[in-house]
Amino acid sequence: MAISSVNQNAVETVRQILGEGIPLCQCMGVELVACDHRSIRLRAPYEKNRNHKGAAFGGSLEALSVVTGWALLELQLRARHFPGESVIYRAESRFLRPVTADLESYCVVAEAFSWDRYFEELDNRGRARLDLDVVIQQNGKNAMEFTGAYMAIERTGD
Repeated sequence: MAISSVNQNAVETVRQILGEGIPLCQCMGVELVACDHRSIRLRAPYEKNRNHKGAAFGGSLEALSVVTGWALLELQLRARHFPGESVIYRAESRFLRPVTADLESYCVVAEAFSWDRYFEELDNRGRARLDLDVVIQQNGKNAMEFTGAYMAIERTGD
């Protein structure tokens, strides 16, 4: 998974948003590690996100997961200069085991998914939905599984 396979301006804009535009991400130390046309990996240091029990805080895991899906969609929207917003409107998380190392989230769109069809729907309806799965692993096993429904919504003159 290489960053060079996606629009570099979009990557730098999303990196800037994660580092400066979302205060929670800044506090958590979230960084974009790698991405391509269909996937993204974000990381946050364990020390900034641990709780009093010596594991990653569940809220940090949830926030990182939400932002991971959002960032994948946002990269595509920015690469296409989409005049609108991307938002999450539904989320479901399963916490399976403690995370005691750096938090690393991974999201990939389904193989059958087509960005061209997605943007065609967005052009026709002014909005389009995308369901994304994000995982965070500990020692090669899923520690958290997250499913988020995201919307891209065209900005109107209102």
